[in-house]
Amino acid sequence: MTKLMKIITAILAFFMLVPGFAKFTEPMATKFAAQIENAQLPYPTYSFLFAQLGLIIAGLLLLSVLLFWKRFSPSFSTLLFYLGHLLVVPVMSVAFYVHMHPDVPAEILPMGIKPPYISAFLITLAVVNILLFATKKSNKVS
Repeated sequence: MTKLMKIITAILAFFMLVPGFAKFTEPMATKFAAQIENAQLPYPTYSFLFAQLGLIIAGLLLLSVLLFWKRFSPSFSTLLFYLGHLLVVPVMSVAFYVHMHPDVPAEILPMGIKPPYISAFLITLAVVNILLFATKKSNKVS
């Protein structure tokens, strides 16, 4: 991994882990439950659980890539890299949807920001990092 890829991975790991664990605390847990309810996501209890788990698992995968890249086999490190980054996309896509939903007020969103700037930014970072990694891998092969 290049230095840029490590920086992007660290940013993504931070933005996945911190909110994932914060949703265990109040008032975040209540606000998060209200977001899910107002956005009319199916099976609110499971949506809450899967969103929380998705954030934490993605963050842990990304963190393990950063910390243990050289300790794992190259193929396992590559697998963790792709899994962590690819998990960011659906998790943040749901967050994007929730922010865009007209019934979800800004007051219950993180930082009170209605436009999904952070979700879009994190999706973009994940895709860019995947492309950078894939390009680096293909350049090594040729």
